[in-house]
Amino acid sequence: MFGFQGNINNSSGGLSYQGTWDALLNIPALASGVGVSGYYYVVSVAGSTNLDGITDWQIGDWAIFNGTTWQKIDNTDSITGSGVANEISYWVGTQQIGSLATATYPSLTELSYVKGVTQSINPKLTDTRIRKVSIQSNTDASTSGTIAETVLKTLLIPTLGANTTLKIMSQLGKVGTSVNAVFKMYYNTTPDLSGTPVQIALLNFTATQVFSPFQRDITNKNSVTANSIYPATASASTEIASTFPRTDLNVDLSGKYIVFTGKAGSIADNVRVDNARLLIEE
Repeated sequence: MFGFQGNINNSSGGLSYQGTWDALLNIPALASGVGVSGYYYVVSVAGSTNLDGITDWQIGDWAIFNGTTWQKIDNTDSITGSGVANEISYWVGTQQIGSLATATYPSLTELSYVKGVTQSINPKLTDTRIRKVSIQSNTDASTSGTIAETVLKTLLIPTLGANTTLKIMSQLGKVGTSVNAVFKMYYNTTPDLSGTPVQIALLNFTATQVFSPFQRDITNKNSVTANSIYPATASASTEIASTFPRTDLNVDLSGKYIVFTGKAGSIADNVRVDNARLLIEE
């Protein structure tokens, strides 16, 4: 990009290149107001020789005599340097570019952390798990006028595979002011409490509680019969009392039922389960 200092319109007969000029030592010697119109020099050594008030001379600048005064074409924006084909360029110094050796390039693994890198470079950037709602019930189910443990919801577990996670999710509610309400979660071979249901979760409501999520994650580890549940099942009155993060089940849950039950603390109260659903992650 050229920058003109002064007015070269006064030069006549066109431009005539006279060679390079050392602006530091003023070689060849140039003087203000003295020269041949159209003659110009290209600065080879930067310096501050004063030519008609111009003292800032950088390599590549042109000194042009227009018949009356010396003027400057500022070429300090120009870039010099050399490189190697198929290598990345970088700044070697001020206004100078070189090429970066391929040995210094980041690996594809390192590049995979850069925003926008595609799945073809690093498949770990994409969550490949398949999520699907296996079964869902959006209707509310509640007890009324009883303090007996009552089945509120049942969900049939589909066929599970190894390395899958079964997420059991629901929302619990209570209407009334009795001391507590008790909710339990089981798995069973039937959609009720007949046979031998296995309790896998328990939640006690206090008198002031009216709503709470109720959920469990059951993870199959390399086999459908090598699974565990999180949070752990507790044998005490509340699951908070458990001292273990998870409980091993070691049973294939495919084709079994998840059974939700509720027990009100008073016949004047009612308890309910809302929006119960199963989600499979493979």
